[in-house]
Amino acid sequence: WMQPVLAREVEGHKINSNVTFVVASNRRQDRAGVTGIITPFVNRCVTLEIEVDVESHVRWMLAHEMPPELAAFERFKPEYIVSEPPREIAPWPTPRSIALLGRLVKAGIESYDVWAGTVGESMATAFKAFRDVWHDLPAAADIFREPETANVPPRSRPDVLYALMGSLAYHVEPKTAKALIVYLERVPPEMQVYCVKDALLNKPALYNYPALIEWA
Repeated sequence: WMQPVLAREVEGHKINSNVTFVVASNRRQDRAGVTGIITPFVNRCVTLEIEVDVESHVRWMLAHEMPPELAAFERFKPEYIVSEPPREIAPWPTPRSIALLGRLVKAGIESYDVWAGTVGESMATAFKAFRDVWHDLPAAADIFREPETANVPPRSRPDVLYALMGSLAYHVEPKTAKALIVYLERVPPEMQVYCVKDALLNKPALYNYPALIEWA
């Protein structure tokens, strides 16, 4: 790699100046068979470590039409996207395997064994319990119809709050934006922020609606 990237030629053939090289690698601790890169090469590069975070991954999931309950679960349990790989040969949650889980759920595959074989038993168990909560939520339409009196889950049930905020963010439409804000003013502030952010990611047209502008 020293010759093409630094000398910018291969076997005497010059590489066009418009070409930029980006070299990507796993870390040694990822146990992906990485043995290292020679120091003269590293010393001549801008070296950055890319870390995943919940905000960027949720944004990606919503943009790629992943199941909304999976995005809501990730906000509820963000520790799963930074899990260390197990020492034995076994599945574990990463942004890649969580995306695969999302595609399986969208395809109607409900098998716990398949989920566990994709993201590991710990996340599969937690997500199944969270999804059960999701399916038991009150209909978003009922909350939008009576936002001033609809039941608000207590802080002692963060799983229900996270699931409900994800559901409302997914179902809100321009005509129900005002009702959403009326209801959100009755829930904890951090939950308001999470719901509005994901609502805007789902439906960017909502940026222009007075109720959301006033709330912001």
